[in-house]
Amino acid sequence: MYITQKNEKRITIIFCLFLILINLTALYFIIDLFSYDEMISYLAIDKAISNRTRPLAFLLLASNLASLLFISISLLYTLMSEGF
Repeated sequence: MYITQKNEKRITIIFCLFLILINLTALYFIIDLFSYDEMISYLAIDKAISNRTRPLAFLLLASNLASLLFISISLLYTLMSEGF
């Protein structure tokens, strides 16, 4: 059984919308990560390691926004193409 062009377009639209939903959920958690000043982990009673979360949050934000941009462009191209 072959996938027709019409079914392929529907699958692409559904998959793009699913990816946009996942990226928007990740964006919510990344924005929440900006509210933390640092994360502290306790290795033993005498030792504690602290990490700043802002550089990681900026990296994740840039990656997520780039992903949303490319998925949106792909979805718009699919919707604008003829044959549906």
